[in-house]
Amino acid sequence: MTKKIELLAPAKNTEVMRASMNAGADAVYMGLTRFSARAYADNEPAEDYVSAIDEAHLRGKKLYLTLNTLMKEAELETEVVPLLTPLFEAGLDGVIVQDVGLMVLIHRTFPDLPIHASTQATVYGPGGAAFLKDLNVKRVVLPRELSIMEIGSFVRETGLEAEVFVHGALCYCYSGQCLFSSLAGGRSGNRGRCAQPCRLPYRFSDRDGKVLSNRDEPYLLSLKDLNTIDVLPELIRTGVSSLKIEGRMKKASYASGVTSIYRKYLDLALSGEPYRVEEPDRKLLFDLFNRQGFTDGYMKKKNGADMIASSEKEFRAPDESELERITRSYAEGIFEIPVRASYTIREGAPMRIRMTAERDGAVVISESESSFVPERASNAPASKEDVERQLLKTGGSGFSFRELQGSLEGQPFLPVSALNAFRRKALSDLKEAILKPYRRTAV
Repeated sequence: MTKKIELLAPAKNTEVMRASMNAGADAVYMGLTRFSARAYADNEPAEDYVSAIDEAHLRGKKLYLTLNTLMKEAELETEVVPLLTPLFEAGLDGVIVQDVGLMVLIHRTFPDLPIHASTQATVYGPGGAAFLKDLNVKRVVLPRELSIMEIGSFVRETGLEAEVFVHGALCYCYSGQCLFSSLAGGRSGNRGRCAQPCRLPYRFSDRDGKVLSNRDEPYLLSLKDLNTIDVLPELIRTGVSSLKIEGRMKKASYASGVTSIYRKYLDLALSGEPYRVEEPDRKLLFDLFNRQGFTDGYMKKKNGADMIASSEKEFRAPDESELERITRSYAEGIFEIPVRASYTIREGAPMRIRMTAERDGAVVISESESSFVPERASNAPASKEDVERQLLKTGGSGFSFRELQGSLEGQPFLPVSALNAFRRKALSDLKEAILKPYRRTAV
């Protein structure tokens, strides 16, 4: 049996989350307005995050919270625990953490919440992994500096899930160890406020002031974006659990466009069919965003000048027509759960309906009863067509009827408002039945 490998996409808000999931992401990682390594992304406020978790689960997907900055002592108990409690109870699938103190706190306070060690935690090998296992860490987001061979060794020797970046921006420094922004501008990357000074132009001079760098290539520290589409089969063979796309500052068109390409080639690599990347797909990745082309990073080498985007910060602006097409395809796509239902309506008794939906290979069933009891109509009794016309109006609910059948007995009086309320309650009950397995209770 082929091991399932997760395709993990970035999202700065629920709009991007939906687009990435429509494009084929198995999971999405998204931050809050606080404690995220991308503090300037349009992160979700905590009060909206529960709804995002529910939406992901209704789609059969996962949502991970990025809580990957270093914490101040006073923030841990007074701010982080109240922040995490409702998300934990809603069924948050995991939290990406850099701060070891926070790992200890989560392990103690929310023992059922999976912890993923952030790439900022700088865990390269079995020693660091052994330490993290004691803190209930389930997964390590590996540093971008590891080769395919080193990634394979980590997976074999640690037994932890490995999450690997496959596309997006690269840092010049070792993962999690850069203090450049903090020292140069007082904006700490470890607090989510990196000013990205590595993307600025510089001159390289000797101690006598003689300029040694090429004036036409001033971006001495700006790395090209990572693109591993050609080495995906080799990466998969290492045993990694999750392939991660970088880009929580990016728009829905970028996140969904890149996700759609990696979805296609991940499925191809797992199928056993001959693996070949088609040129239109290469072009799409290029058109969505690049810095003077791409690099496969450290996958097969230690470093090199060809990894640097030295002449321009951005080699080519995104293709607007492609962005519009992708937005129409994914960002504007509608997700609806197909439902089968059977109803019973008769005079003098509450209306009843039984609804079923398939989620992850399991059948979810809910049964609902109306508070309204229909009486015999003095004139214009409801017909079966009238009933089903109202019940089928599920637009915007996230559900759609694949099959609707039932019985209407007698000549009941059924106001449209009563049928609408009945439909809303039934769909709400089904939604809660689907989400019930994800719910937890904080101790």
